[in-house]
Amino acid sequence: MMMKKISRIRGGRWIGLAIAGLIMSVLPMTQARAADVIVLDSTISAFAPGTSLPANALIDIPAGGSMSVMDGAGATRVIRGPYAGAVASGAPSGDGSVMSMLGQLVKEDERERSQLGAVRAFSKDDMLRDPLAIDVSRNTTFCLPHASSPKFWRPGSLDRDTRFTVKDWSSNNEPLVAYWREGDRELGWPPTLSTADGTTFLMKVEAAKSAAEVTILKVPDTVGGNLETIVWMAQHGCREQARRMVGNIREPATTQ
Repeated sequence: MMMKKISRIRGGRWIGLAIAGLIMSVLPMTQARAADVIVLDSTISAFAPGTSLPANALIDIPAGGSMSVMDGAGATRVIRGPYAGAVASGAPSGDGSVMSMLGQLVKEDERERSQLGAVRAFSKDDMLRDPLAIDVSRNTTFCLPHASSPKFWRPGSLDRDTRFTVKDWSSNNEPLVAYWREGDRELGWPPTLSTADGTTFLMKVEAAKSAAEVTILKVPDTVGGNLETIVWMAQHGCREQARRMVGNIREPATTQ
């Protein structure tokens, strides 16, 4: 299973329709416009995921309806009908450009889910949702938040007993090798392997036809907060990864 002078990488799991007849009205209040909130999920087609609304907008949701929103601090709120009142009165302010980008990412995540949901043969296990996991079957840029560690992920087509190698192009060290067991979709990052900014790795699952090149970009320590990190990723070649982070915010808000 292991070769001498080779680090073993252990597997691990990350422990991390409109309603017919539904009526909803949004009435602007007379006071100054509050910070926008982003709709994460809604039963009303007019307020689809990704829609931006003033936090002090008045809404009227009949029984059976619901809406989940996210404010400028990343906090989520689920509103269930019957309800009449402000969307998120007193919500903390959010940067306009940040909220705009987040709205776009929510729309993209919703569109992706809808497209995949329409494919009957699609398995949810084949959809990479962990933003800290690297798909070893694809060339990509991977943005790593500070104080975080990446992991490896493989699609179902490569889920079998096989060797896996990872090589740091910037060093003369031999590739690290692990035996990736069938049923383990993820492998932890080896502690001896650097995650320095700008490092490019060659990753190869023996069962795959070709290797993948992955370059790591470190999110600067000066980028503060989860929402700002998401936007930084989207602006630095990691938009798909940023969309996964937004998707993870949406998940609890749509199931509460």
